[in-house]
Amino acid sequence: MLGKLMKKLIATTFGITAPVILILLMAPWFVNFNKYRPVIEQKISSTIDRQIFIDGNVSVSLLPYPSINIKDVRMINTAGTEALDMLKVEQVYVSIDLLPLLREKIKIGTISLINPEIEVVKFKDGTTNWDFLFAAKKPGAAKATTIIFSNFEIKDGKLTYRDGNTVTKFIGINIRAQAQSFNGPFNIVGKLSYENNSLNFSLDTSKLNEIEDRIQTTIQQALNQFNIGLGTTKNL
Repeated sequence: MLGKLMKKLIATTFGITAPVILILLMAPWFVNFNKYRPVIEQKISSTIDRQIFIDGNVSVSLLPYPSINIKDVRMINTAGTEALDMLKVEQVYVSIDLLPLLREKIKIGTISLINPEIEVVKFKDGTTNWDFLFAAKKPGAAKATTIIFSNFEIKDGKLTYRDGNTVTKFIGINIRAQAQSFNGPFNIVGKLSYENNSLNFSLDTSKLNEIEDRIQTTIQQALNQFNIGLGTTKNL
């Protein structure tokens, strides 16, 4: 489950940042981008097929390298779920390399999600509220811009996992992933806390689809000491 969530978070962040980057490239640097929040929200929402709201400032910096800061981002949850938002991020920070744009590529140096709150809901049919990211692309959809990234990090995140009446919460999530491309190889290190217990984990994988099994095995072994099963339930 956590492996899939990592892939979904990266894919979602790409969906959030790519339209913003493209809009910025078409506008003068001195523009107050807060005026364009509705346009940015619409572009992002149509890209990931989920309603996005930006409640904070959108700012751009050119020095020491081009970067974008988007504050207070919310993604609306699936209808019928308990929490209104499936993702809330205090700050999304993105640094980019402009030279690859000449080859119609976006090279992202670092993507940081600062103080994110992630809501994962497992439904009775086994699907989750994040599965929409794997839905087939709509007919006639435009060809996506090639996106390359080097570093993806989560700072001080929180994750709530709901399965029926069972609610499991993880806090203090800090993850850093390094990769040569979206398809890996990935080097992931991180830590999280559950009921005053800390868990440190690391992964080094050459294939993206290997992440799920290896994360689940690593974390399950560590969580056994907490009497938690990734496929079982525990009321908090």
